[in-house]
Amino acid sequence: MTKKFSISKAVRFGWDSTKKNVGFFVILLLAVFLMAYILLDIFDHEIADFVVDLAIIFGLIGVSLSLADKKEVGFSNFFRTQKFLPQFLLAALLYHLLVAVGLVLLIVPGIIWALQFKFYGYFIAEGVGPIEALKKSYRITKGHLWELFWFNVILIGVLILGILAFVVGLFVAIPIIMNATAHAYRQLDGERK
Repeated sequence: MTKKFSISKAVRFGWDSTKKNVGFFVILLLAVFLMAYILLDIFDHEIADFVVDLAIIFGLIGVSLSLADKKEVGFSNFFRTQKFLPQFLLAALLYHLLVAVGLVLLIVPGIIWALQFKFYGYFIAEGVGPIEALKKSYRITKGHLWELFWFNVILIGVLILGILAFVVGLFVAIPIIMNATAHAYRQLDGERK
């Protein structure tokens, strides 16, 4: 049975939860960007850049999952997922390899695989291993590829608007995207802890 997925509900949740917590997100993102800048200055290497970027994304997944679960949100939510960071790094490497191979195979397979395996990080944040997270992401996205395609087109539009708003808009666009994606994940997965 295919789970119901509403693009408008996910985007609305992204907007509402960001608007309600905008001060928190501005402070969180400023702190995260500052921390990334310092770490990348210390470890001036491409691999370090990749790891720091993924750690930030994974921390934001923790925050957005808390909001999607209607839990109190705070800075601790950013760090709660980090115990699963090695699993996330492995899954991210596998995900990027899959998508890269798909892009080499005439682009379309890469887009399809990017959409099918999009939610692996959310599963890992809940304690699932890398391979199982990729499999579960594939399962919950089955039958929803077109919806996920248009959902991502909308999220890219939000990102572009954030950039056009003199880059300051990214402090709103990034949380909207993360929160909308967490809500989409919850809609598709249908299992709440």
